[in-house]
Amino acid sequence: MENLLATLRTVLWSESVAQWGARIAAAALIVAVGLWAASRIARLVARALDRRGDATLARFLRRVVYVALAVLVIVVALDALGLPTTTLLAALGAAGLAVGLALRDSLANLAAGVLLVLSRPFKVGDFVQAGGREGTVERIDLVQTILVSPENHVLVLPNGQVMNSPIVNYTARPLRRIELGFQLPYEVDLRAALATVQAAVEADARVQREPAPQLLLRSLGTSAMDLVARVWVPTERNWITSSELLQAVTVALDRAGLEFPAPKLDVRVVGGTEAAAMPGG
Repeated sequence: MENLLATLRTVLWSESVAQWGARIAAAALIVAVGLWAASRIARLVARALDRRGDATLARFLRRVVYVALAVLVIVVALDALGLPTTTLLAALGAAGLAVGLALRDSLANLAAGVLLVLSRPFKVGDFVQAGGREGTVERIDLVQTILVSPENHVLVLPNGQVMNSPIVNYTARPLRRIELGFQLPYEVDLRAALATVQAAVEADARVQREPAPQLLLRSLGTSAMDLVARVWVPTERNWITSSELLQAVTVALDRAGLEFPAPKLDVRVVGGTEAAAMPGG
């Protein structure tokens, strides 16, 4: 009898070992094939986004896709072993919730970074106003955007701050309108002065003929007329163009004998006290 029981125990143990061996082999095969497939799928997703020029998003989604598929593979492998996966999934969910609460601000910046990459309001090299600051875009990461200010300061802006404020892209278009403001005294011939300014701006090859330059009388000051010339020029280095055009207008008016108004100082004596006022133009 004892020999029979020993034989049964041996047989059951052998069957149990064989079953567990088969399960372990199946789980190992699932892990090997699953991780290989996860790597291939993540790489294909990254390549598809790379073709669109979304290198930053491609790297991020490649990691996300791989990790998500790897977790799924591990869960399936554990199920193949006959282990309960419900508890594991509950633990993973609780851990994910805790991490999400702890990294709430970082995840908000991450989500904003994904939206920035997808919507593309600006690209590297653009001069923008974002997050209340101005500068040239040096790098766009998924958590932060780095600008370089005109003073060569490096500005690191959280993407959440960038997305939650107005974004102005000054270099998104090839042309930009600039305004050249100047004053003329009432004594000058206005038509002759405007013709002189028109010729000065149109002599510059950077000034576009379409849309055509506009010369407008903006307001009438106390001692002078305020005028503005609106011209369209290439966006690149437009501030240099603006300065050089204003210099050309000044020189042209001077050569034509049209002087700019000099500030006037009015002095009045009130009750024995001198009161000086310099009226604006």
